[in-house]
Amino acid sequence: MKRLKGSLTVFFALVMVSIMALFFSLAELLRYKTLTEQADIISTRAAENFMAKYQREMFGAYGILGRDTGCGGTDSDMPSLCNEIIADLSENGNPPEDGMSLIRLSPESCEIVNYGFYTDDNGAPFIKAGVRRVVEEIPEIMLESFRTDGDTARDAFLNGYDADALMAGGESGMAEADAIKAELEKPPSPGEEGNRPAIPEKSAEVIAAEEKYAGVENPITTVRSCGADILSLAVPRGMTISDKAVDIGQMPSHRLILNHGNRSPRETAAPTDMLLFDQYILTDFQRVGHDMQQSGLKYAVEYIICGNATDRENLKGVADWLLAFRETENIAAIVKDGGKMSEAYTFALAIVGWTGNPAIVESVKWGIIAAWAMVESVLDIRTLLSGGKVPVLKSPADWTSSIMNLGTLLSGDAKAKDCPSGISYENYLRMMLVFLSPRDAAFRTMDMVESAVRTKPEYADLRMENVLYAGDISMTVVGSPVFMTFVPGGDRVLPYTFIRERQTDYL
Repeated sequence: MKRLKGSLTVFFALVMVSIMALFFSLAELLRYKTLTEQADIISTRAAENFMAKYQREMFGAYGILGRDTGCGGTDSDMPSLCNEIIADLSENGNPPEDGMSLIRLSPESCEIVNYGFYTDDNGAPFIKAGVRRVVEEIPEIMLESFRTDGDTARDAFLNGYDADALMAGGESGMAEADAIKAELEKPPSPGEEGNRPAIPEKSAEVIAAEEKYAGVENPITTVRSCGADILSLAVPRGMTISDKAVDIGQMPSHRLILNHGNRSPRETAAPTDMLLFDQYILTDFQRVGHDMQQSGLKYAVEYIICGNATDRENLKGVADWLLAFRETENIAAIVKDGGKMSEAYTFALAIVGWTGNPAIVESVKWGIIAAWAMVESVLDIRTLLSGGKVPVLKSPADWTSSIMNLGTLLSGDAKAKDCPSGISYENYLRMMLVFLSPRDAAFRTMDMVESAVRTKPEYADLRMENVLYAGDISMTVVGSPVFMTFVPGGDRVLPYTFIRERQTDYL
């Protein structure tokens, strides 16, 4: 059989080389497109994995998402976080298994830029995080109610009655009456006989008043004799006050914390944000009558309001505020009630009416009103701490105390009437929160979060100034050409560099 001889012309060889070069170039172009998509995939996955490693204890107890950049220490360690991201990129883009992968990418560098911490901008990011927690649960009509409560509290303290000043005026009037009486009863000195003024003759109205209130304790004296410790008077019988305490000097609100994030634009807290943040505090933190079994102080909301080191001090601060507020409103209730005003005036006549001095009687009358309002306010606080409700401005039907037995009411376990249409202890706390500055509200809330989380041994070094809320991650990965080695001059093609930026934001 005759064999055929093959031959390859130079022209055909050149054509084949060109065709193969075109084929491998197209293959490398397709591979480059695939690498581009792979760079997108692994960078997105790395950013998602970074965000997924949020501080779980903080989220579980308080609903705050954040990444602890301390990495087990007390100082922020951003390079360690970048190394973590590089390791993640390497695992997903350059797996260690043997063999060739046409879509293998190797991480070259990583940088976290434009980042922010929860303590930046006076705690505004933390306020935003709290708002995000509750915003979907609060309808606009409730927000309007919150605004009204805040306006009521401000008006009471700016334009209301000053109970302490009124009671001091009453004491001053009684002291003046005592001085007049002492002067009139003082034995005359030689030559004064017959020239001394006599004690004024009592009117029938004064005599009737003295008979009516004979044996009844002077309200002003009764109240002043109780001392200044409102907590001992206002805590309902049977209620045990928590003795928990914290080292306040170690709290974020007492540490020197400067903005050390570089995020732009900066976060700010609007007035509506503050109303929602107050709701977050009341919803996610424990207080008197609402034990959530959280670590740290039992009266966390009271701490946020007062900022003291112990539960007892914080409860006393809240009780003092409640007393001042309730006194103002209860004085207003007495003033609107003609019957109570008449009682106060008659009692003042019984005490100092004999002087015949209308100015003294008037000052004592207002002192009695303030003392009466104070006793009613103590009963109000007992009701609130027991879970009851008390209206802001009482009607005669809502009133509990009688001017005839104020001392007995203070020393016993009497409480004000529980009014279903009134305001609860929680809503009175909301009124108090209105007076906090955004920074105090944010940082004292972070105090409670940090102190609670740090009770866990594995999180003992957590610092809120290290908790990241947002950051942009810039990642660089590289890939080497594969098919270009089969193309003339392909060895001059440089490795491919892919730079990807991903935004991470918990807010």
